[in-house]
Amino acid sequence: ELAIVPARQCATLLSKIAYEWAIGKYLNDIDLLWFIPLREVQGETLIAHIPQMYIDRGIEMDKQIIERYMKVKQRRTMFLFDGLDEYAGDIRNTDVNDVVTGIMRGDEFKASPVIVTTRPWRVEQISSTPTLALRYSQVVVNGFNKEDVVDYVKKFFISDQRSANSLNQLIQEDSLVATNMAPYPIFCCMLCNMWKQEKRRESIKALETFSQLFDEMVYALS
Repeated sequence: ELAIVPARQCATLLSKIAYEWAIGKYLNDIDLLWFIPLREVQGETLIAHIPQMYIDRGIEMDKQIIERYMKVKQRRTMFLFDGLDEYAGDIRNTDVNDVVTGIMRGDEFKASPVIVTTRPWRVEQISSTPTLALRYSQVVVNGFNKEDVVDYVKKFFISDQRSANSLNQLIQEDSLVATNMAPYPIFCCMLCNMWKQEKRRESIKALETFSQLFDEMVYALS
């Protein structure tokens, strides 16, 4: 599948898939699931580089055993590639030395399920290539609609109805927050976390530009 996703939602979508696999909620027929941020992939990539990305982050694994398993159990190995638009390579490249491009093209690990996310403008690399257009199903992720936002806020503040009501009122009244933050799940979560701090509420209401809103969010997380 190819998921065409607004920039702020790419990693959120794949993180949710990876998390729900990790807790055994879905994808129970998958034994190995690789989450690969394509912006971190540089130069020609070999099979060994994929588990190495996790080893470098302190996750213990036997790289050689993993490599052998990946080759033998392709149906039980899944790849989540985040951000084709941030990838320095070209998915149309037929260079088999680059295993990441090979996996996305279907030349490597042909039996493995693959999901790629991208901003809409980079979809052309796939849709204009007949073999790739046949390989991928395109899915557009639109994020929260107004009803989703209201429901999310209520669930976030499930034991604090007053905070839920006041934030939902702000979202309904403030086009800045409603347009630039609330529709995106990751930003909606951050907004709720900021709203938990009552001392920040007045400053949030006073913001006039998206850059001010983003700066306030970064400051709150620091």
